[in-house]
Amino acid sequence: MRHLGDALDEIRKSEYRRLVGRDRSYIKGQKYTLLSRRENLTLDGKPALKKLLAGVTLAV
Repeated sequence: MRHLGDALDEIRKSEYRRLVGRDRSYIKGQKYTLLSRRENLTLDGKPALKKLLAGVTLAV
């Protein structure tokens, strides 16, 4: 689990450095959203997760 957490942090930080402006500010503070199960997310967290995952597919 530690390696998975470290890998997630590394990817999040690299994406933060790659993006600029409004997109960059959106990534900050989303670690909990990425680590949570969908059914445990708040009403704000579910759209945030969807937006984060959509950004990942665009970046690849």
